[in-house]
Amino acid sequence: GTEEGKEEVKREEPRVEITEEESQFITEKLKDFFLETAAGGLIEKKCMMKLMKIIGDFSKFRSKDIGKEAQAKRLEEYDGDKEKYIDVILDTMNKEEQSFNFCTTAVLNKLEVTHDKYMKSEQNLIMDPMCQMELLQKGIENEDNTTEIPDELDKAKTIELLKESNDKSFEQYKGYKDAVQKKDPYLTPVVISC
Repeated sequence: GTEEGKEEVKREEPRVEITEEESQFITEKLKDFFLETAAGGLIEKKCMMKLMKIIGDFSKFRSKDIGKEAQAKRLEEYDGDKEKYIDVILDTMNKEEQSFNFCTTAVLNKLEVTHDKYMKSEQNLIMDPMCQMELLQKGIENEDNTTEIPDELDKAKTIELLKESNDKSFEQYKGYKDAVQKKDPYLTPVVISC
């Protein structure tokens, strides 16, 4: 084994082309970020949570139009061809996943972190129950809470509206059940929420 032989075995890391605006966004998000490595060469857990947040923020920034387009497409198929409606949902999920993977690669490229190191660090993080709780809490804290809530929307009215919404969702789902079962039974909660 020469050094040249070792280089040939090394896997090529995926790369993505990003716009100047995207590059500036990532650079701004990473300006106060310091990559810390823990035992076994993994990314330190708190650091990994920050990194996941940065990737999530970039993904939201980059794919802000996917949700709007998806809602418009769902409305076109609503109460029409059930299978087309399910196809719109599947297509949206694929686009969101591709966008998230693109964003992950872009941020990792900027930090010069391999996908392998990131994936192993992520696996290590999600195996830790304390980190799971913290991630859940951060997810709740990061929800958009800038929406003005009308005064008449008290706890009782909120519960009433949620019950009505759930009842309607389940009633609507009955019409889509066969199409969902045919395409992908795991889509059931997604279709109910759409």
